[in-house]
Amino acid sequence: MVSLKFLIIVDTTSLLFLFPCNIFIFMVNILDWKKKRMLQISDVIITGISVSNLVFGGMRLLRCFSIIYNITSTIIVIFGFNLMSVSCNIWFSTWLCVYFCLKIVKIHNSFYIYLQRTFHKMLPWLLVLSVVESLLLSFYVAVNSSKREFFNGQLYSPTLNVSTSIQSAEVSFSLYLMFSLVALVLFASSCFTITYTLCRHIKVLKNNEQGFQSSSTEAHIRATIIVVSLFVLCTMLFSNVTIAATKLLADKIRHFIIVLNYVCGVLSYVGLIKGNSKLHKTLRKIIHRLTFSRPST
Repeated sequence: MVSLKFLIIVDTTSLLFLFPCNIFIFMVNILDWKKKRMLQISDVIITGISVSNLVFGGMRLLRCFSIIYNITSTIIVIFGFNLMSVSCNIWFSTWLCVYFCLKIVKIHNSFYIYLQRTFHKMLPWLLVLSVVESLLLSFYVAVNSSKREFFNGQLYSPTLNVSTSIQSAEVSFSLYLMFSLVALVLFASSCFTITYTLCRHIKVLKNNEQGFQSSSTEAHIRATIIVVSLFVLCTMLFSNVTIAATKLLADKIRHFIIVLNYVCGVLSYVGLIKGNSKLHKTLRKIIHRLTFSRPST
């Protein structure tokens, strides 16, 4: 079983970075919406990602308190919202990647062209369905898992039919993994397409001895940085949840994967902020003001 003290240390350390980054992303987009009364589609999805990450961080904080004060009544809620935030993160990141792919990559196919023209209309419904699916499946897993020691050895043992409880937990978690895996496959294919077309575009520019300073090339590079960063993060989240729940590896390896997950999370936020021009410019302004500001005399 993963050490409770280790989980508290990792959770607390990660929250010191997780909360400021996501609050920064959320506030920048909310203030921009308040100013312009509209947001770009990519900014809406990125805001959704930041909200799901804030929920994830909040559940980590509650887990620390429940471990320290030995509170068992909140385990199902923490587990459910934890899984829900991971699922929402994966699906929101997938739709962001698909949006960038449809916007940047040109493919002469009738169905692809149809998606390019209509995806922005379908996106609100896709986001709502992603939240609903994540909510239902996550709490379905949490309720079934509460009947046995299923996740990190921290849920209470069953008092009823053990085999039925185990079977229900395995079925519900399999459904959760299946839907998340579908999102990751769609994410991976769109991410590969964006990255491949960028490499091909750069090769053409090099052969023609042209620079990379055009607005379209810069936007393509920024989109690639964002989707690759998010793909790494979502893959690590998916792997972390899978390994933790199924107990496939020894504790030392699981400790390493948990730490690697949070390191990848830090790097992904760096890539996300750097890849979004609005977030990058705002952060640079804040750093500049904090660095060069002088107290009035």
